[in-house]
Amino acid sequence: MDCENIKGCTLFKIPLASKERELAFQGFVRMYCKGDLKEKCVRRLVGRTLGGPSKIPENMMPNGLPLAGTDDSKWSPEAKALAKNRPWG
Repeated sequence: MDCENIKGCTLFKIPLASKERELAFQGFVRMYCKGDLKEKCVRRLVGRTLGGPSKIPENMMPNGLPLAGTDDSKWSPEAKALAKNRPWG
């Protein structure tokens, strides 16, 4: 079952500048947005915990890491803490 946030998730607005990035993105979507890891999506956790999708850093990947070539310098301290200390490891 697809994630309930899939239609409005800003993850889908990230520009995919290379074929490698596009393939990686497709893998994340299969695993997290449409697969068994939905409950482990850090983006979903951040949105739920901090009060909605506007609190999710745009360059945060579902695994809680910043998109390759970017960093977490603009993330809120709360988002950084959730990404670092997610309860499943």
